[in-house]
Amino acid sequence: MPYSIHYPVADTVINHMNSFVNNLTDDILKARYAGFASVAGCGVYELSIKSLLLRFAKTRDRIFFNYVEKKFDRINARIKLQDLKRDYLQRFGTKYVTNFTDLIHFEEEQQIKNNRISITSSYSNIIQWRHNFAHEGKTPQYASFNEVIDSYNAGKTILDCFYITIFDT
Repeated sequence: MPYSIHYPVADTVINHMNSFVNNLTDDILKARYAGFASVAGCGVYELSIKSLLLRFAKTRDRIFFNYVEKKFDRINARIKLQDLKRDYLQRFGTKYVTNFTDLIHFEEEQQIKNNRISITSSYSNIIQWRHNFAHEGKTPQYASFNEVIDSYNAGKTILDCFYITIFDT
């Protein structure tokens, strides 16, 4: 999938941190690394969503592409599920929101059943942890470094759903 070209932006840094974070004895430092991982993960989400929106617009019309390019020049962390539905998909039509919601619901059930992880909670948590860390200096509460990484990876399924929705609807 074309948006996955952005994954190495965070994945390489996360893999590097993963090589030593679990060996640290300082829990505060571990929590800070978890905060940095959430920032990197959200950056990938933002880049992926923006590239998907631009690619979608480009397949439709040059004028539409110009509008989308200017409109979404700076997404600025407006990537919560509610933002994806209300600010992006709703502008393309109600059927996009419905299809996205249905697809997420299906994937959510599958991930909980097979992997015991909620993709919607994971995605939302990464965004909240990133916000708290970047704007308030607060590290993720009640989540270890490994849990942050697991949430980031599970949240990528939301990007898959977004991709499928805009290109298969």
